[in-house]
Amino acid sequence: MNGATREGMLDGATVLEGVNFAPARTAARRRVRWAAPWALLLRALRTVSLWRERSRHRLALDALDARTLRDIGLTRADVRREARKWFWRP
Repeated sequence: MNGATREGMLDGATVLEGVNFAPARTAARRRVRWAAPWALLLRALRTVSLWRERSRHRLALDALDARTLRDIGLTRADVRREARKWFWRP
């Protein structure tokens, strides 16, 4: 073996200069398997919440009067274009 680098196999993991590059095993994988359905559900709920928020904001923007739109630098055409977007479109 070379003195500068030590390469070899140790229980299925490569060891290089005293660092163990073992793949993630057992407990971490089990946690991921059980956490994944909850994470997917949470992500779906956040997505629906974002869609509802977009819809509310677009309705509120559409309800603004001409003076307020002028104050924030938008035209009625800008507002119509934004209000016509589907709720899932950013």
